[in-house]
Amino acid sequence: MPASSQGDHTFAAYARGGRDPYLGSFAVTDGPATDGPATDGVEHSDGSTVLNVPLGRAFPKGLLVAHDGEATPTDVGREGTNFTFIRWDTVASAFPQKLIVDTESFDRRESD
Repeated sequence: MPASSQGDHTFAAYARGGRDPYLGSFAVTDGPATDGPATDGVEHSDGSTVLNVPLGRAFPKGLLVAHDGEATPTDVGREGTNFTFIRWDTVASAFPQKLIVDTESFDRRESD
């Protein structure tokens, strides 16, 4: 599960269960336009969540949803904020020791 750090625009990742050990940190940065529009990085996030279940072709191994406090591009003269959707397996594979992406053992949609 990630936790946002507004001060340095990063997210800390923690394992589920036990004492929820710290796994490392990551940032969501601006990315190039490959198959569509460029990816907007995430700054000043007020929070995030991860779903580890398949959500169609766009997110086959889950999804990280992060609030982005500096949405770009913005309308002229108006500041913006939005949510950024990132494939969870893309985030997990970016760690030096790849995180395990388990899409079957826990489904938040079925929990109390």
